[in-house]
Amino acid sequence: IYFIFRRIVLRIFFRRELVSQIEWPRVKSILFIRLDRVGDMVISLPAIKSVKEQYPQVKISLLVRHGIADLVRSEVDEVIVYSGWQKVFNQIKSYKFDVVVDLLMDDKLFPAVLAYFSAAPYRIGFDIESRGLLLTLPIEPDMARKSMVEHELDLVRAMGIAVREENR
Repeated sequence: IYFIFRRIVLRIFFRRELVSQIEWPRVKSILFIRLDRVGDMVISLPAIKSVKEQYPQVKISLLVRHGIADLVRSEVDEVIVYSGWQKVFNQIKSYKFDVVVDLLMDDKLFPAVLAYFSAAPYRIGFDIESRGLLLTLPIEPDMARKSMVEHELDLVRAMGIAVREENR
């Protein structure tokens, strides 16, 4: 019942414009959101690395929890440490990111809401339990048995980025 109610509320209060592809020449900055545990962050690194390799001129930022920040500083151009929802909403909006990637493959709504309120023209993430209503490029997860790394690389592929074998 909760998910049905959530879908109705999201459809009423949130508007989105779907995009079919990212116009990469216009992209100057990307935010990846990964607000869960260290192991999940490690699983996300191949996806982030793939984007960084193909578009080295694009500034890549990563929003993580406090305990993870020091582990990933060398992987991205900037680490934003989550310090409460009010502060992070204002902070993300002020950055004016071109692309926001919600890496969470779950039904939790908060990272997708952050992506939505970033006002980025391109918001990518998994469309699970109506989370896709907050994204401009929602990706239906392939429910085939494969690693979480491969699922997250599916997001990168949907962004139009080739994934090298070494990044898998």
